[in-house]
Amino acid sequence: MILSLPFVSLLNFLYQRYDDKGNPTGPKRFKEIIEECWFISKNINTSYTDILQISPLERKYLIDTIKESNRIEKEEWDKAIRESKERHKK
Repeated sequence: MILSLPFVSLLNFLYQRYDDKGNPTGPKRFKEIIEECWFISKNINTSYTDILQISPLERKYLIDTIKESNRIEKEEWDKAIRESKERHKK
């Protein structure tokens, strides 16, 4: 009896590409995809399985948008802290 195991086929994207040393880069990319989906799911409060349904391009756009939003929020937070410190110095 032969069982089909996920990510075993040599035709799978995980083993189609190799680095300079001949090692498959697929497992590393798989981990990156998992981390991207987790990051999006965490930040937009949606289910992880819903994120798996979007395209790689949508994933990239969402990640860029979330990072930009986080950057703006951090700048506003830092500005508020600086202004608060300046008020206390006076």
